[in-house]
Amino acid sequence: MKGIYNAPTKKSAFAALNDFATKWSGKYSYAVRSWKNNWENLTAFFDFPVEIRKIIYTTNLIENLNGKIRKYTKNKLSFPTDDAVKVNFSGS
Repeated sequence: MKGIYNAPTKKSAFAALNDFATKWSGKYSYAVRSWKNNWENLTAFFDFPVEIRKIIYTTNLIENLNGKIRKYTKNKLSFPTDDAVKVNFSGS
């Protein structure tokens, strides 16, 4: 999938999708079919410069934040208010 996201153009990304399909369509036929059926929507990020594209398709920042929130809150059974979560999470 990185070949698709990191492709310089939409055309080369489609070629990367075809390469992916050749290798993995037996195991991930639904995913390949879904990508091909929704190609225009899934590749809208190619309308942006490369620097912006990476932010659009990268979830690492979001996953990192979610991981920190889960790590802190997993041992808490409940918070009395929404503000209690904010205060405790920020370390205050």
